Amino acid sequence: MGFLIGLAFIFCVIFAITYFLSQKEKKRVVLLRELAKKLHMKFHEIGLDGWEKTFGNLKFFQLGENQKFFNTLEGQMDKTSLLISDYAYGIRSNVDRRSMGVMSHQVTIIVLDTPGLSLPAFEMQPMSQNFRLLRTINSDDIIFEDTPAFSEKYYLKGEDKQAVRNLFDHQKIAFLMTCAEFSIEGQGTQLLFHNSTTNTPSSRIEVDMIESRLKACMEVSKVFMK
Repeated sequence: MGFLIGLAFIFCVIFAITYFLSQKEKKRVVLLRELAKKLHMKFHEIGLDGWEKTFGNLKFFQLGENQKFFNTLEGQMDKTSLLISDYAYGIRSNVDRRSMGVMSHQVTIIVLDTPGLSLPAFEMQPMSQNFRLLRTINSDDIIFEDTPAFSEKYYLKGEDKQAVRNLFDHQKIAFLMTCAEFSIEGQGTQLLFHNSTTNTPSSRIEVDMIESRLKACMEVSKVFMK
């Protein structure tokens, strides 16, 4: 009898958690629809046609498997094409070459496509313990000896290291040091902003913070134009 009561209690807890998350997700969709209307942007609750062709060259979108866009706002501002979206992908864990399952990650991404930009491919992420370890193993990242505070704060790498060094001049570094920390990937006319790490299952931005985050991203884009 006690076993059945315990089992029923577990089912009730699972149901309550599932219901709470479902209601929270429904509220997020409603708020994002309202935000899209306010910003004069299109809203796609599920999927985004042709994203592989448009953004597939960015390395972040090549990470993991089962990539999916949802709750997507799409539009334009100041001649810049905007994409704000919840994005999901899976990271497969392997131990001794055996698959141990896929961990789902969800993140809010912002992509800006500005015709005036011409960026070398680069990835900039806040420094973490993993990146510190990588730095001791190899010299894959780009270190600025004259601005050690920036290199202590961010892990920066790019295919053409000299081109990336030239891009990150003193003006841009000084500006980025004053910004909130987030990951940036750039290539050509596109800039991608996110907070995701492979160790963080969910890093979605609360809806009431998206406008301020978008403003910050637009400011970064303008700095990279100079």
